[in-house]
Amino acid sequence: MLIRKIIGWSRQMSEKHGVNPWIFGLLYFGTIPTYVYGIARFVASYKAGWGESIFWFLVGFVSFLAPYLYIMVWGHNLSRRFYSLVCGWMTIAAIVAIIKVIRQL
Repeated sequence: MLIRKIIGWSRQMSEKHGVNPWIFGLLYFGTIPTYVYGIARFVASYKAGWGESIFWFLVGFVSFLAPYLYIMVWGHNLSRRFYSLVCGWMTIAAIVAIIKVIRQL
């Protein structure tokens, strides 16, 4: 019963908004390792110099943004409120991540 509701909901999201929740989930959970590795390497290489640390920061940053960019680029018929919530969530999560990284330095 629950599985059928989830499958029906995902089909509805795909048809109505052009966003496949399975692809979003794959991007969301699939980019966690590259995000963690990129940020860990950024923190480790920060003291060595900016050349290498910028690369690892970008790896972590792109990994963080990938699932949300999927929604922003391929989603349609989404309300402004939804876009505001996604942008707000991305901003808050990025600020928290930056604060955690700064504390580790």
